Amino acid sequence: MVHFYKFINELYILFNQLLTIFINNLFINLYFLTLIYFSCIFYMNLILIHFK
Repeated sequence: MVHFYKFINELYILFNQLLTIFINNLFINLYFLTLIYFSCIFYMNLILIHFK
């Protein structure tokens, strides 16, 4: 029984770490995507203003 609990605990820790890594990557990707998106809009506006 103790062995079983230990096993569950290990699985839980592993799963937790994987989840944390996944969530962090997701947030980092979202952050960079939004940065790129807004910078693109900004530069397109600059170019459009320049060519008016």
